[in-house]
Amino acid sequence: SADGRFVVFDSFGPFVVEDTNGVRDVYLHDVATGMTARVSEGYAGEADGSSAFGALSADGRSVAFESSAANLVPDDANAVGDVFVAPNPFLE
Repeated sequence: SADGRFVVFDSFGPFVVEDTNGVRDVYLHDVATGMTARVSEGYAGEADGSSAFGALSADGRSVAFESSAANLVPDDANAVGDVFVAPNPFLE
């Protein structure tokens, strides 16, 4: 984010306990609290495909990323990567 509080990154490493999908995920780190959250999650839980190229809005409220996962939103049946925008879980 513009103020340096939030950092977005992608990794194969499980940075949260519930990350067991074995694919690259997009994470958001809150520098002020030291907490990290996965933002590449869908309505049905863990992504079933890789996610990367995270970009954070200047105000830190939204994270955009690309994903090949088909279960991030309902009815994603086009079988190609899409761009998604997720809210910052630390500001909800």
